[in-house]
Amino acid sequence: GAGAATATALYKVASFVKTTYALPVMADCASADIGQAFKAICLGASTVVVDPMLNGTEEAPGDHTYLDGVRLKLRHGPPGADCPRVLSSAGVIVNQGSAKHVVPRLVQGVALGLRELGIRSLADIHGHIGDGSLRLERRRPCRQDLSENQLRLEKLAP
Repeated sequence: GAGAATATALYKVASFVKTTYALPVMADCASADIGQAFKAICLGASTVVVDPMLNGTEEAPGDHTYLDGVRLKLRHGPPGADCPRVLSSAGVIVNQGSAKHVVPRLVQGVALGLRELGIRSLADIHGHIGDGSLRLERRRPCRQDLSENQLRLEKLAP
């Protein structure tokens, strides 16, 4: 997941690239869920790489197997590597069905995030970040055994 340092870097790089070169910015932050992808967009990314969310789809490379009644997808090794397919937790992903069903869930998640923040469109979100009416703040875990900081979006009153 993306921590506070990654979020800050994304915001600063996206701001620089957009103002200096007027180019779109793609965030590849290993987004494992819709919330992380949405936060990356809020921080300035024009698009987000969603490979981890699509790895378990039918369209992704890999063979299928069943384990305890659950359909799993086996990941292949790097291109050109003649790796044996070992059934371990690192090489197995729960099958998610077709990408035709995953992508609409991603779009719906972004739409729900916008609605929850009271923002009408993605085009408006960067303006809200820029004027300070939308901010991302870091929440530190209450328990010491949690090492990952969490990022939370907060819409400020007008």
